[in-house]
Amino acid sequence: MVSVLVLLLYLACCSSETVLATIQKQMAKLEEQMQRKLEEQMQRKLEEQMQRKDERMAKLEEQMQKKDDTIAVLSAALRAKQPDHKQLHLTAGGEVMDLVSFADFQATTSALATRIHACETKNADQDIEIVKMMSGASGSAPPTSVAPPRPAPSAHPTSPRGRRLQNSDGVNEISITGPNAVVSWNSRTPGLLPINCTGVGDGQLTCSGVLQAVDFITANGVSLASLSRLIPPPPPSSPPSAPPPPPDGFVSTGGTWSGGRLRGHGYSTGSIGQGETVQGVQFKTELRTDSFIGLTYSVPLSPRYRRYEEIEYAIYFHLGNDVYHATSATTGCCTLLAGQALTANTQVWQIRINSDSNVELVKDGTVIWTFGLPAWSSSGRLHIATDWGSPNAYDWQWTNASGATVGTAWA
Repeated sequence: MVSVLVLLLYLACCSSETVLATIQKQMAKLEEQMQRKLEEQMQRKLEEQMQRKDERMAKLEEQMQKKDDTIAVLSAALRAKQPDHKQLHLTAGGEVMDLVSFADFQATTSALATRIHACETKNADQDIEIVKMMSGASGSAPPTSVAPPRPAPSAHPTSPRGRRLQNSDGVNEISITGPNAVVSWNSRTPGLLPINCTGVGDGQLTCSGVLQAVDFITANGVSLASLSRLIPPPPPSSPPSAPPPPPDGFVSTGGTWSGGRLRGHGYSTGSIGQGETVQGVQFKTELRTDSFIGLTYSVPLSPRYRRYEEIEYAIYFHLGNDVYHATSATTGCCTLLAGQALTANTQVWQIRINSDSNVELVKDGTVIWTFGLPAWSSSGRLHIATDWGSPNAYDWQWTNASGATVGTAWA
C-alpha cells in the first residue's frame, strides 16, 4: 500500500515518460523477486518429496528384507520337515544343487514377482509425479514415456552354460548343460546303490542301472507295453529227463539167467538207492518153487545154509503155494500171510519201497503186507536176491514207489 502511495506522489511530480520507465523497472524487479521465490519454494518442495521418497524406499526395503528373512526361515523349516525322497539332487562338474519341489519354488517366485511388480509400479508413479512437478516449475509439459513391449520367450530357450530350473510358457524344465551332464540318484547315501544317467551331447542318455516304468513310448508314439503283448511267450521249458534205470539182469550164484528168466539163486546187477526213481521190482513166478525173493544190502549172499536169513525184506513161496513174509530181523523162518496164495504163474508180484520208506509186498496191484522197519534204516544200496529151493521167476522189471514200471522188461 505504501508503494502505491509513493508511486502516485511520484507521478504527480514527474513527467509521464519518466513515470513509465520507473514503473517498468519496478515491475521487472518485482517479477524477478517472485521468480526467485517460486524457484526456492519449488526446490524446497522437491527436496522434501525426494527425502520422503527415500524414506519410503528405505522403509519398503526394510520390510522386503524382513519378508525375505521370514521366507528363508519358513523354507528352511519346510525343507527340514520334508522326507529325503522329495528332494532333487542335480550334479554336474562336481557341483551339487538341492532343489525343492517345483510347486514350492513356483509359489515363492510368484510371491516375489508380485512384490517386485508392486515396487516397480510405485516407483514409476513417484517418478511421474516428480517429472510433473519439475515440468510445472519450468512451464513445459512432461514427456510421455511408453514402456517397450517385452519380447515373447521362445518355446525352447537356449540355456547358457550352467544349471538352472525354469518355467517358461507353461514348460517346466530342468536344464543341465555342458559336454558331460550327469543326473545321479542316491549318490553319497550310505548303504544304497546309486544310479547315474549321463548325456554327452550325442542325442542319447546312458544309465548305469535298470529303468522301470509302467510303459515307454517311442518317438513315433509306439507303446512298448502294447508291443510286448504281441510277442508270444516263450515255450515252457521241458522238464529234465529222468535218469536211466539201473542195469537189469542177474548174477547167477547157482543157477542160470537167460531170456529174462532166473532159474536158481542169484542177485541183481543193478541196485536201488534212497531218493531215486526206481524203488522196487516186479516179476512173475512158477508154482511150487519153495523159494525166497527179496531185497538185501549184502551181495553175494554168504555160502552157508539158510542164506535167506541175510535177505532183509523177502516174500516166500511155499511148496504148497502158500505165501509168507520174512525179514532178517525175524527169528525163525517166516510168517504166513493168511488168505494169500500163489494160484497161477500169470500173477504179478512186486517188492517195493513206498513214499514212507517202508517196504511193501504187492500181488496184482494190491498191497498184502508192509514191513514196519524202514528200508533206509541202514546205509547202502538194496539188491534183488533169491535163495532156498528152486527159484524160477521171469518178466522182471523195475518199478517206482507207487508201483509204476520204469524202463523195459529185463532181457
